Amino acid sequence: MIFFHPRFLGGACVAALLGSCAQYRAQPIDVQAVQQAWQQRGAHRATTQVQPQHHSPQPYDLTDGISLAEAETTALFFNPSIRATRLQLGIPTAEAQHAQLWEDPELEIDGARILESAVDKPWILGSSLSFSIPLSGRLQARKHLAEARTSAQEEAILGAEWALLSNVRQTWAQLAIQDLRIARQGAAIQELQSVIAISPQLKAAQAMTVVDERLLLIQQKLIENELQNSQTQQTQQRLLLLSYLGLHPEHNWTFEQASIPEQTATEQPILLNNPNMRIMLAAYQVAERQLELEVRKQYPDLRIGLGLGSEENETRALFGLGLLPLPVWNSNKQGIATSTVERTVAGAAIETALQELTYTYISAQEKVQDTQQQLTFLTEHIVPLVQQQIADAHSLASLGQLDVFILVDALQRSYEVEMKRLETLAHLVNAQLTLDALQGPPAVQANTPVQ
Repeated sequence: MIFFHPRFLGGACVAALLGSCAQYRAQPIDVQAVQQAWQQRGAHRATTQVQPQHHSPQPYDLTDGISLAEAETTALFFNPSIRATRLQLGIPTAEAQHAQLWEDPELEIDGARILESAVDKPWILGSSLSFSIPLSGRLQARKHLAEARTSAQEEAILGAEWALLSNVRQTWAQLAIQDLRIARQGAAIQELQSVIAISPQLKAAQAMTVVDERLLLIQQKLIENELQNSQTQQTQQRLLLLSYLGLHPEHNWTFEQASIPEQTATEQPILLNNPNMRIMLAAYQVAERQLELEVRKQYPDLRIGLGLGSEENETRALFGLGLLPLPVWNSNKQGIATSTVERTVAGAAIETALQELTYTYISAQEKVQDTQQQLTFLTEHIVPLVQQQIADAHSLASLGQLDVFILVDALQRSYEVEMKRLETLAHLVNAQLTLDALQGPPAVQANTPVQ
């Protein structure tokens, strides 16, 4: 049988273990390459990159105009904040994957020399390998904690995705209403222009004065200024929508005719499905598992050491046992107390959020009902009166009894009422979509992978 000297045995073990260690490799970020890749993401390339996981009857194609469904899918794939949030899931996942690994063993080499000259072999050498057997259960508790953090990050991803989809739908609805507003402003300008175009004949027939004509021009310029402001807001809303979609604004992106999204909120809210509530519930589980780990840290693990030694040219076997740590004075009281308070705080946060969410949801419901009543009142009572006023003014004009003041007033009232109706409609849609956002997604969706 061949025996190795302890010094050579220890050296060989150290060399072998160091050779199996992971190596560091730098990975610098090329910002220009990232910017270039974003700029090159045109409609055709984005279409080929995205493979929707749902089976939609409509094909996914951004080259023929972006629909609402395509906008939502594109946002889930390319929105930079969502992509970064998904990547953060890898942190607790990696922790959970390696949470139950034992601590690495420790190699120790001891040496001593006898100073008495009468000893033939003055050197005493020994090497030992010690390791811990986790009897305390802290590795299992650490795995539970990592799994809870993974679940919490998954809830954070779902919450971020739902918030993103809500923002996309809100912006899409604003664009739809803005299109209606711009169309109505253009129609109002044409109505005024049609009267201004015949103003010379009306002035010749003494049916209009210069003051009346100037009044028409003032009203036209005011609406043209409002139209310009609406077009500016429309451009800003389009840029905001593109930022949600993660698409570069320099490309000539086109959207389908925007329409108001359908609402999915039910009469009975499922507040526990609210994304923020689910995130808080997951955070409470993290606090629970953290407290479990701190409690497990009190209990000792078994420490075992095995080795070989040499004294006066004789090889000896070495061994040792130990329990570390012994819960005598410390017993991890600080960690347990801190985690206990953190769990209590997490529970109180859930209680507070549930109450606030209930009030917010009821307030949103009341706002939907109020704005719906206002919209119904405008549509059923005020709009018909204004339309009748315009019809009567045109009837008088056809009989040669044109009253410019009455006609201009009727056109102005019609324009103001329609703008008020669109504003009320915008408030109604915003309140309805807010209900959708508060209630959360109808079903838990799978995370979209980063492409």
